[in-house]
Amino acid sequence: MPEMNGYQFVAELHKHEEWRTIPITVVTAKDMSTEERLALDGYVEKVLPKHALTEEALLTEIEDLITACVQAKQPAQNKQAI
Repeated sequence: MPEMNGYQFVAELHKHEEWRTIPITVVTAKDMSTEERLALDGYVEKVLPKHALTEEALLTEIEDLITACVQAKQPAQNKQAI
């Protein structure tokens, strides 16, 4: 990204309370160090290696993430309706 790197992007998202629940999956070609992974801990759902992903595998990861988010919100919505 020309304007900022991925770490800066994640930090910007987390500055906005309403955006903090947006699930982030990092797809990278880089072999990340332990320090780099720790810097993302608590901010991203997954870090996926680009070289190990097929288009189908990436779509499955995205679908699973969306399903998990929808399921996580279901109880909260049901509680509000009661």
